[in-house]
Amino acid sequence: MKSLPIIGNLEQKEQELYGKEIAPFLPSKIMDFHVHTGLRENFGEVTEKRRAENIGLAIAYYLPIEGLFSTYENIFRGKTVETVVCPFPFRECKAAEANSYVSRNIMKHDRVEGFFLADSTSAEEEMRTLVLKRGFKGVKPYPDRLSGKAWNDIEVKDYVSTAMLRIADQYKLPIFLHVPKEARLASQETLREIREISTGFPNLTIVLAHVGRLHCPPLIQAGIDGVVGLQNVYFETSLATNPDVFRYALEKFSPERFIFGTDLPASLIRGRIICSGERRIWAVKGDYPWVRPEDRKLYEKDVETLIPMVYENILAFKEVSEELDLGKNDINKVFYENAKRILDQTDIPVIA
Repeated sequence: MKSLPIIGNLEQKEQELYGKEIAPFLPSKIMDFHVHTGLRENFGEVTEKRRAENIGLAIAYYLPIEGLFSTYENIFRGKTVETVVCPFPFRECKAAEANSYVSRNIMKHDRVEGFFLADSTSAEEEMRTLVLKRGFKGVKPYPDRLSGKAWNDIEVKDYVSTAMLRIADQYKLPIFLHVPKEARLASQETLREIREISTGFPNLTIVLAHVGRLHCPPLIQAGIDGVVGLQNVYFETSLATNPDVFRYALEKFSPERFIFGTDLPASLIRGRIICSGERRIWAVKGDYPWVRPEDRKLYEKDVETLIPMVYENILAFKEVSEELDLGKNDINKVFYENAKRILDQTDIPVIA
């Protein structure tokens, strides 16, 4: 078994857990809708200050496609994995170079689809070219691409442009949305903007990363309730390690509205997300620059029980699916068919 990025080898207990609990639950073929790939040279300088401020940036900001394939062989032994990749979206990323790297791998590998990284300033014709000539099937905007604005002051319209939405609507593309603000999807301002996008651009598909970044009650209920009735909104599952998120969301939405994702390589980190009131805390094994001593005290007694978050996430969903008696057909939808359907419904003309 080859060494994994970030964490090295899977521990024996993790390999056994996969064999006993996870592998039998997963379909034989899965599609990972949330993955990052790219090269170190696609990035500018990454400062220690930025690594302390941004969890994802502190974990990893490059992973060549070969490393991704090797990771799948390790963590999903015996499964066929298709993947939807995009560049690492942090502001230090050189978007044009990173999109080119992803595009080359879309063209090279049959099991790879991709989303392009877009900024609010990206020209409409430039984005159209990425769709028509570079093989992309979706759009990935990201709030961290903005600078000079506090996290809680960012609005969706600040990083998702009308041009972006027109392109997605014209070609029936998914737009992969990471919502801002401390309240995440539970923010009333964010919910208003999502409703406006959903109704104003009905041909696109809104895919909410990390189940809307809802990890802690009562934010879970407020966020999920706020998008009930929007027919083109879906939930991507990665990094949700609290079963309550899936428990409530599956009360309001059918399994057809959930899409499996891992957020590799970040989800290789051993940890889970815990709550202190409404505040989410990454409980992790190891020293990372964002970890505060007062937060570590909340989980340090459980550190040795932590496993890769990609497994924690699958087990959380498995727990709820068993409670709700979801059948194999429903599980297959979440882990493969829903993603495949969204990609297949894109309406991109073939250009000779």
